[in-house]
Amino acid sequence: MWFDPRMDNAYRNGIEPGVRDAGFVPIRIDEKKDAIRIDDDIITAIKESRFVVADMTHGSDGVRGSVYFEAGFARGRGLEVIYCCRRDCIGGLPFDTRQYHHIAWDTPQELRKELAERIRARIGLPAAGVT
Repeated sequence: MWFDPRMDNAYRNGIEPGVRDAGFVPIRIDEKKDAIRIDDDIITAIKESRFVVADMTHGSDGVRGSVYFEAGFARGRGLEVIYCCRRDCIGGLPFDTRQYHHIAWDTPQELRKELAERIRARIGLPAAGVT
């Protein structure tokens, strides 16, 4: 996701609790206590994940290239990628992700609900002891 203070509410009240509601533990790499090289840490975290949530919301300066890279890397590894985007930004997404169904959200609470449902539908419930 776009690491911008304007997205904190979407993460804190949408993505994070939505992932937890589905029974999984979210990881946001910029909150890791000891990040040596954030890009290496992102790649490692994706390799260790069961799925990736890619929020494509962007500012007026355009889309976030790193989110596209991370989603593509995850897909290339065979992981499920759950795409989401704030509804007012959907029209600005490039063609290469518009082919995937995005959770279009207006409020973090809406994102939370839709995300938990999508994770359960695509990933299922975590196995005992696995998150």
